[in-house]
Amino acid sequence: IRFSLSKEGLANSDEMDIVIRDRIASLSKNPHRETVMVIAHGTGDDEENSEWIRLISERTKLAKSELGMDQIKVFSLREDWMGKRAESEFEIRAFLQEAQKSGNEVIVIPFRVQGFGPYQKILADLTYNSDSLGLLPHPAVGNWIRNQASILESFLLGGAI
Repeated sequence: IRFSLSKEGLANSDEMDIVIRDRIASLSKNPHRETVMVIAHGTGDDEENSEWIRLISERTKLAKSELGMDQIKVFSLREDWMGKRAESEFEIRAFLQEAQKSGNEVIVIPFRVQGFGPYQKILADLTYNSDSLGLLPHPAVGNWIRNQASILESFLLGGAI
């Protein structure tokens, strides 16, 4: 069996810009009075986690420019690292509460392949708007898969990447 791993994950993918924009657009009613929180899984390593947040933050630029969103912030829950997760939970909840205090509606977008993961439990008793969809279903994810397959095919046929 032959298999390949992509060095460029979804956080590096321009196609995810479209997914994030579309998820926000479907929930947004008044962009200048809304705060968007994008929440990802996260990693245990602090440097790697910061890089994930940086990369996913890049994915929000299209939504900011096309939808006129003033506030989009990316978080990671660091789901599998309990000590770091507790810190992240506190930071996420505090940010959401602060956005509400300032009079903004809060939109939560999960940056995960499918579903809302543990975010509903973490955000219990707080008010926010979400469709609970991950990156799937969305045609841009299919485009990313096709592009990755094309890159792999070129490599296997002797082309350089």
